[in-house]
Amino acid sequence: KTFEQSWSSTGNVPEILWYGRFLLGFYLGLRTGEILALKFSNFDFTNKEVLINKQISRLSITGENYEHIEWREEESRVKASSQRYQQCQDLVLDFIDQVRLLQIELGIYHEDQYIFCNKLGTRVGLGYFRRQFSRIQELVGIERPLKSPKYTRHTSATVLAGLGWSSKDIADHLGHKNDRVTREYYIQSQSENKRRMANEFGHSN
Repeated sequence: KTFEQSWSSTGNVPEILWYGRFLLGFYLGLRTGEILALKFSNFDFTNKEVLINKQISRLSITGENYEHIEWREEESRVKASSQRYQQCQDLVLDFIDQVRLLQIELGIYHEDQYIFCNKLGTRVGLGYFRRQFSRIQELVGIERPLKSPKYTRHTSATVLAGLGWSSKDIADHLGHKNDRVTREYYIQSQSENKRRMANEFGHSN
């Protein structure tokens, strides 16, 4: 398919952005809010890196009596401890360049445009990938669907742990202030795998 022909089962959001949501979540270990805040100006193709310094957050708007009225999404700076430059793999940069070409054809491209936007140039909402997640997996025939796209970040940490990287290195990769959260919530499953592997090995002898 050409990019123009790919506005099919995903409506106004092209299929390539679904690929990109998983690509950036896995290879860069980014949070959903960090992914959706990315603009073309964040990427440095010469040094093959991306600046992570913004996020999209959902804020509760309240009335005079502090009652909730509505949810509003806003762009804000991430915490200083989470601001970072990350190296980009070639396939990540290839994806960004493909989206740039698509947006040029649609007439919505500019340097400060969001990567994840629909064909009209409007940024994708925070809940879009989560709401459509089950339906998309069903369409492509995944028998045991995941509950949320956020697990790409967890998978990134688990794979790095399996490759031998330390919790400190993985914490830097994920933008954690220290490695306690990384060890407790992101690579805990790796420790469980090691315990199960040791037990099964013991039972086999």
